[in-house]
Amino acid sequence: MKKYLLPVVAIGLLASCSKDQPTTTAPADRIPIVPNAGINVTSRAITGPIIGDEFPANNADVFHLSAFAGTAAPSTNWLINADGFENLAVRTDGIPGGETTPLFSLTTPKYYPAVKTQLLYFYAFGPAPATYDNGTASTAPVAKWTINGQQDIIYANETSGIGGADDPTDQDHPTFTFRHLLKKVTFTVKAGDNFDQSGIYVTSISVIGVKTKPQLTLGATALDWTADATTGNLSLTGLNAEILPEGTPVTGALMFQSGSTFLVRVVASSATYADVTVNLTDGGAGVSSNVTLTFYRTGIVPSATITNWTTGAAAEVNVQ
Repeated sequence: MKKYLLPVVAIGLLASCSKDQPTTTAPADRIPIVPNAGINVTSRAITGPIIGDEFPANNADVFHLSAFAGTAAPSTNWLINADGFENLAVRTDGIPGGETTPLFSLTTPKYYPAVKTQLLYFYAFGPAPATYDNGTASTAPVAKWTINGQQDIIYANETSGIGGADDPTDQDHPTFTFRHLLKKVTFTVKAGDNFDQSGIYVTSISVIGVKTKPQLTLGATALDWTADATTGNLSLTGLNAEILPEGTPVTGALMFQSGSTFLVRVVASSATYADVTVNLTDGGAGVSSNVTLTFYRTGIVPSATITNWTTGAAAEVNVQ
């Protein structure tokens, strides 16, 4: 896994990052928090602000961060005090000379606690949630999304506890290694042995009847899909993938709930094919599968191989 430190620097560096960077006068004896993070090196995000295993420079909202102050990571009481904060956007600025990762900062500057016995416990998630329920004295915060197949939901935490140092040069730093909470599916279309039509192009591929409203309770290890059971179809549209014996990779991918089985609907040259069932040997979160849709006179037969994020096994589907 590729890990990145959460460095702490002087507030003057914050002001030098960008002319649009929010600036404040640092409170006396307080060290500002400047997040830095990366994606698991075996993972690849295909949409939104994340590219490969790095976050890009000059982006106003790459992930969100909550921090809770105390002497232990919160378990029941998730109320924040003056040193904590919730659901703040993290931005990136330019990449310094000789470095490969951009400078990170909170859009609203925050600081390590002045009282050295108070520690901060960090929870990072992205993309920006559609809604976020703050923590209470008895419930943990909840981030909620509505997905359309193009969001890559990621999550990391640092709960060892980080306090402010007497000297900024001695400051300990949190380490974030994000992980993917959805599975990713890409597609290849190809002609089977008895598919003798030429000039047939796939124009859309949809997964049918999947849940679209996940939520993440901070401190949990997976998304919750039970609180809102809303379902919908997630689609790749505007495609122009010709059905050929050697196979044609389809542009784009869909990311959705983990699980080994789902339905696929294909439109090719204005004809809608009967829905086919895809069975994956590993449909877990963070796993990417390439599904090959093989077209025959009588329909589609799907198959799948695991690629990119976490290497896994294969599956096949025929389109009839």
